[in-house]
Parts: sequence; C-alpha cells; structure tokens
Amino acid sequence: MEGAGKRRAALREQRDAAEPQAQQPETVATLEREVLGGRLWHAACQAANADLPEGLPLAFEGAGAYIRAFEPLLFEEAREAVRGAWAEGAEAGRCWQTDVTSIEEQASGWVDLRLTPAPPSGSGRGRGSGGGRGGRGGYGAPTREFVALHKVPSFPVADAMLQPAALAEQAAERLTPEAVQRMWPLEAATKPFIDFLKSQYDHTQLSAIEAAACHLGARPDAAESGAGLPFVLIQGPPGTGKTHTVKGVLNVWHLVLYQRYYGSLGPPGTGKTHTVKGVLNVWHLVLYQRYYGSLVGALAADARAGAAASSLAHALERRLPNLAAKPRVLVCAPSNAAADELLQRVMNDGFADAQGRLYRPNVVRVGSEEAPLADRAREVWVDGLIRRYLDMDQGEWGYRYQARQGEVVQLSREILAAQAALAGAGSQAEADGAARQLADKHEARDAAIVQLGRLEEVQALVLRQPGANERQARENLELSFTAEAEMVFTTLSSTGRRIFSRLPASFETVLVDEAAQASEIAALQALAFGCRRAVLVGDPQQLPATVLSARARELALERSLFERLQAAGCPCRLLSVQYRMQPAIRQFPSNHFYGGRLVDGEAVLCAPAPPFYEHALLKPYVFFDVVSGREQRQAGGGSLRNQAEADLAAALFWELRSVLVAAARGAAPGAAPPARITVGVITPYRQQARCLRDTFVRVVGPEAAAEAMIETVDSFQGKQLDVVILSCVRASEGRAGVGFLADVRRMNVAITRAKAALWVLGSAQTLKRSPVWAALLADAEARGLVIPNASARELFPDQPQFSAPALPPPPTLPAPQQGHPAATLTLAPASGPKPANPSAKSGIRPPEYKWAW
Repeated sequence: MEGAGKRRAALREQRDAAEPQAQQPETVATLEREVLGGRLWHAACQAANADLPEGLPLAFEGAGAYIRAFEPLLFEEAREAVRGAWAEGAEAGRCWQTDVTSIEEQASGWVDLRLTPAPPSGSGRGRGSGGGRGGRGGYGAPTREFVALHKVPSFPVADAMLQPAALAEQAAERLTPEAVQRMWPLEAATKPFIDFLKSQYDHTQLSAIEAAACHLGARPDAAESGAGLPFVLIQGPPGTGKTHTVKGVLNVWHLVLYQRYYGSLGPPGTGKTHTVKGVLNVWHLVLYQRYYGSLVGALAADARAGAAASSLAHALERRLPNLAAKPRVLVCAPSNAAADELLQRVMNDGFADAQGRLYRPNVVRVGSEEAPLADRAREVWVDGLIRRYLDMDQGEWGYRYQARQGEVVQLSREILAAQAALAGAGSQAEADGAARQLADKHEARDAAIVQLGRLEEVQALVLRQPGANERQARENLELSFTAEAEMVFTTLSSTGRRIFSRLPASFETVLVDEAAQASEIAALQALAFGCRRAVLVGDPQQLPATVLSARARELALERSLFERLQAAGCPCRLLSVQYRMQPAIRQFPSNHFYGGRLVDGEAVLCAPAPPFYEHALLKPYVFFDVVSGREQRQAGGGSLRNQAEADLAAALFWELRSVLVAAARGAAPGAAPPARITVGVITPYRQQARCLRDTFVRVVGPEAAAEAMIETVDSFQGKQLDVVILSCVRASEGRAGVGFLADVRRMNVAITRAKAALWVLGSAQTLKRSPVWAALLADAEARGLVIPNASARELFPDQPQFSAPALPPPPTLPAPQQGHPAATLTLAPASGPKPANPSAKSGIRPPEYKWAW
C-alpha cells in the first residue's frame, strides 16, 4: 500500500502543479473596448472604421502581421453578434435582471456602466426572466478566439501557418509514393494490420491514411527520421467515406503513438536490449488491450533474460509516478453533431491492433452542460462521469472505497508473484504466461489506484465533512478523467474551457474534422495547446463557417485555415470514390466542383433499381421547370416562398408513395420484408420550408407528411437520404438575381444529399441568371433530363387532390420498425434477383490500385 499511496500523492502533486493559465485582464478589456465602443451603435464611428484590412492574404510576414490582419475582423464580427443578440431579444420582448457592478466616467466622455446578471431568488444560476446569459451576444466565443489569436507567436506550427508556400514545397517532397513508403511507421507495418487496412478502406482512403501516418514522422531507420509535416489536408467530397477515413487515421495514430511511448520507457544507457523491449511492449499492449502475440514471443527463455525482465518491472514501478505524460490526441469539430458522429464511430467500431484484433481506446467527450450530445457520447461525457461520483451516498462511497483498497492490496501481492514467476521462467511458454499476467496485474492495479484517487476527491462532500468544496472536487475530477484519456473529443469552442489550460501535458497531435466549416480564427483554438502536427479534414466546396458581419465576409473572415493552405498550394489528399449518389446524380457535381475526379463505388454501381424508376417522371435525376411559379416575399421583407413549387413537391411525394405502396402490396407471398427509404425536401429559404410543411399536410395528411424531412439546405449538411426534392423558390420577372442561391457551396450541398433520386424544382429562366445554375441546366438539357412547363395539376391530373372535391386519406404504409426514423417510405420487397440499375452503366469505376504495402 505504501507504493500505491506514493503514486496517488505524486498524481495529486502533478495535478496541483498544473495551475490554470490566468486570463490576462487586458485581453478582455481590449476586446470590450473595441467591441462596445462607439462603433457598436454610432453611425459616424462605424463610417470611420478605417482599420479593416483590404482582405486576408494567403501568407503573412510574421505573427504580428497575422494578428493585425485578423484582429479588426474579429472585432467587427463580435460587434455584429452583439447587435443581432440585442435585436433578437428586443423583438422577443426579453428582459434580464441585473446587478450594477460599476459606473466609471472615461476621459473621452463615455461612461462605462458594467452589469452582471442577477441570480433569481433561490437559484444559483444567473438567468433572467426572459432569456439566458449566453446566446449570440455572449463574450465567450470572441474572447476565446481573441486569446488564441494572440498565442499564435508561440505555436510550434506557426511558421507553416504563416508561410504555407514553404509547407507546400515540404509536403510535395515528403508525400511522394517513395517517401511515404519510407516514412510509414514501423509500428504499424505488421502484415495483419496492413491487411486490415486494405480490407476496410479504398485506395483514396488508404492514401489519406498514409499521409496522416507519415505525418507522425519517419520510422527510425528512414532518412527523414523526425521530419513529420506540421499540416496534412484531407478533402472529403459528399459520400466518399470521410468519417470512416478519419477513424482509420485515428486508429493508426493511436497504435503508433502508444507503441512508441511504452517502447521508450526503458532506463537510459541500457541499450534497450531485446528482452527489455519485449517486456515493455507486452506491458504497453496489454495495458491498452493490444495483446500482440508476436511481441510476447520476443521474451528470452533463459533465466538471465527473466531476471532482467523482473528487475525492469521493479524499476518501472518505482518510476511510474514520474513518467513523462502520455501522448494524447485532441479531436475537434466545429459542431457537437460532427464531434459526436466521429466519437460514436470510434466507440462502436473500435480500433485494430498490430495483429488486426479489436480493441477500444480510452476516450472522453468534453462539452458544456447545455451541449446537445448524442446518447452514445454521453456515456463518456466528462460531466456525466463526474456526476456519478458526486451523486454517491455514504454507503455506496464506503463500499466502493473499501473494495478498491482491497483490490490494490491483493493486486500488489499478485504483482510480486508474477515478477518472481517471470524471473524464474525456464521456457518460452512460461515467460509468455508470466509476462501477460504481470501486465494484467499492473493494468488492474493502476485502474484501482486512479479510482481510489477519484473517490478521495469526493470524500469530504459525501461524508459531509467541514470545508467540503464541490467546485474544487468537480474541477479535480474533470482533470483526472481528461488527463487519463488517450483521445479527447470536443468542439472547437469547448477547447476554451478551463480544463484545457489545467492539463499537465500538451496536445501535440490534433485532428480537426469538418475543418472547412470553421473560420481560420476559430480553428486556432485547437492549435493552442502545443500542437506540432495537425490533420485538417473537410471540403471547401461545401458550406463554410457562419459569419454574421457582411463586411467581414467580404474580407474573407469565413475562409477556413484548410482553404487558405490549399489555395497556397499545399498538397491535399482527395477522397474520390463516392458511395452515395446514383451515377446520374453524381455526374454534374463531380464535373463542376471536383474536376470530374469522383468515381462510383461498387455499392453504387451494383445497387438494384428501385421500383419507382419505372414511373415516367420518377427517374434518378430530373429538373422540373416550374414556369408558373412566382417567388413571394413574406410581409415586412425577409424570406421567400413559392407555392407552385410546394404544390409540385407534394404531388411528387404523393406519387412516390403510391408507387411504393402498390409495389409492396404486389409482392410475392413469403417475400423478404420491404426495404425502407428516406425522403427529404430541401429549400434554401425558411419561409418556403414552412410553406412546404403546410402544403404537405394539406395534400397527403399530417401522418404521411411527417414521413418527409423538410428543412433548409444548411440543416441538411452531413445528411443523406434516398430521395431528395429540391425547391429552388426563386422565380421573378426582369433581371433580378437569385440571391444567396448563387452560393456554389450551398448549391453543392443541396444537390449531393440524394442517394437514389434527385428532383429539382425551379424556374429555368430565373436560375440561368446565375452562372453555376446555368451550367447545371445546360448539363440537364444536354442529357434530356428537363421537364418543361411542369406543374402539379398538369403532371398528375389523376391525383385525388385534383380529381375529387374532398381529399381521401393517403395510402397506408406498414408501420415503421422499432427504432427506425419516422421519415421513411416502403420500397418493394425483394422477389428474386433484382435487375441492375439501368443508369449504372454510365457509372465510373475506380482504377485498380496497388498500395505500397
């Protein structure tokens, strides 16, 4: 027990030494002065806003120039956020109870009035009667970004950020096939692991994983040893398996980093003999569920080797409290949904070890209490883990504490016995068994000691002892869970939480998913903890970051770090095999947005044709030219609607349901249960989304209408559905433009959500005023996919809404299976072999690929 007590004490000392980095008062003062000064409301001051740059360049002369370029844009965006929050609150009639903190008259004549939210009676939370403290007007995001911006001079990756041309030259040299093969980490070069990668990933995904793995630095025997790239870019167009690829990157990172870490713990000057390396690797692999049989076999069978292993085990135990911090990976995304999606993939699928066997890394999710976390993510949510300790009663606490104490005592005895067995091993088999047992016991005792430390943190609270401090206990538990984790998943904004400044070790390896959806200044937050290598994954051809200030948007504040590095010539691994879109749908976005480089996976080429393809109007890709439609602006200006397009969308939905129901009813007896499909209706305008919902309820009834997901384009990013109906809305006389419908990235998202069918509703005459929409229409016309003069009544005259005075109930679909989303329709069941998709003949197969390994 004495050794365990020393280890707990050492861990507490390490925690206490990690003092939070105090936020500099002048940082907040500067931000407040710039944001809340005269430029916030005063028109004359706004007109004199001469410090905005002409634009953001691709390269910067130094960190000072970088800060000077971004600072005024950050201030402008923060001011717009405050104005928007004020307008929103005023319109909703919100009010807050506040306390006056101070009133100070400034030399300039301004009066500085400081207010803080007053906690309601009986509540410890600072909320008023009509709203919350956060929202768009909060200082959280601007303050975090401002602090991160001023840390750029200390970033290890600053040079690569500021001068990406040099990074581009470096990457071009080190990402050639020959260099990649030389630099592939030896720790991940086992045949079982390579076979696993080949079986799970296509050739473009493997290429991206190769680049990210070599990003760790070369293996020791390579000429480029230690020359890891600061940044690697991976572009994932729609449907190309981006999240799956990211999971592969994290798998390789985790395996290699922890193999290297535990393989380097031997005492200096010992030469790292074969026996020492074998024991260290065995201990490390078992501790993290990587039971490498081949490494266990590295143990020498003679008694001298066994004695060396035993003495090493004692040395390791003495050094445990003072070991260098474990390598940890920080995984960030701009949104909670993106962070949770990746975390759930890792938790559900696990990783493969060097022998191709499944194991699960130690992961946690850091996020605020208000974050809308997925259920699976909440299982490892740090705040939830903390709550389990804080909610203990005295009986449970005492039982668990005694149990953990007993475990530590018993495991300490068993460790001594295992060490003796290893020292006296007389054969290879005995050494294997003793090494595994020793590793198991060390792992179990270490876990028990960590749990004892956490129980001690809440002891005073549970036992209601004087001086109990819940806040301190919560912070220390948060530090314990986060510091122990091997991978930390969070959002970019949550990296500004206090816990990250308290951690005793840095995050040298960082992955930012959906990096093209984050402004560059937001991405800085993930790089502020000692990052030396980062992989940025995203697609600049899809929706960018949300920037409120029109002026800041004009000056490229919404541009991501990914986009700037790519524009400066940094090599980017493109995932080009798509597994989502029917080839007819894929053709235009591939040619227009990705240089014709997207090819179709076998799952797309061999997909059976759904029964609605036999309908004359329900083909894989159709443009319906709704010439009778007219855009209408809601009262008071703002969003738009187009009733004719809403009517046609509802009629298409009715027709689709009718075809599918008829096909299901005509299925052969005993056929397999029908497959299910999803239907989405997308529009760029909120008012049109409301119009569509109302029209669907009127035409098909509320229950059937609930089967269709009707949302704006922005809400559909990252989603995929079997059938998508896109309502473009814009239809006007004269030469008016198409508004933000002309945003090519928003268009790309809208037309790449569908798997089996995409039906676009719009006014061809109006849309042709936009070059990108003119290109889409020219492509559709050339392929004979445009239906002119389209209207619901003309195309579907036999539907009940047009042929009967009263609307009958819609066809009844089979009840959805338990746990299946409501927005589904029923496809025809399989009755023998299905014909191949007739349009798949035009698909583009990926070339044969021979990986370096």
